[in-house]
Amino acid sequence: MQLGTYSMGIGDRFGLQGKAQLRALQMAAREGIMITPVWNKSNREHELVHSEPVDTRLSAEEAVQEAGWDKPWFVDADHISRVNVDRFLDHCNYFTLDVSDFIGKQAPGEAPGRFYRTNISLTEDKSIPFLRELTSELLQTVAEKYLYAVMEAAELYH
Repeated sequence: MQLGTYSMGIGDRFGLQGKAQLRALQMAAREGIMITPVWNKSNREHELVHSEPVDTRLSAEEAVQEAGWDKPWFVDADHISRVNVDRFLDHCNYFTLDVSDFIGKQAPGEAPGRFYRTNISLTEDKSIPFLRELTSELLQTVAEKYLYAVMEAAELYH
């Protein structure tokens, strides 16, 4: 299944609004706007309402069947981390990785220096519009502030 050009997170917290939300997306489709529904419910939300990812999957399946939705749709493992990913794997086909706890933390070992050395040549390439503003200072800031989060996302993905 492929995600369409436009998607919308459907926050059906209690499993009661899916059909109505799909009807709205069907109305948009009749106007020529195809929006892929993505049922999303975070680990925190599951804990608050005492539900499980399988409940979101079943609720989505029921809404899709009852609405006659014949286009792609997804169930998001929303804001997951390595701590809670396992409970979502069997029931989700879309994953929003939450690595916010790693932003601003120093990446381990030689990773920041290696990142800087590998990418410093990009500061000289002015042919790509968004790279024109890239300086060695900004590259260093990115390494210090975001590299650990990127590394964590890669670990979680794998």
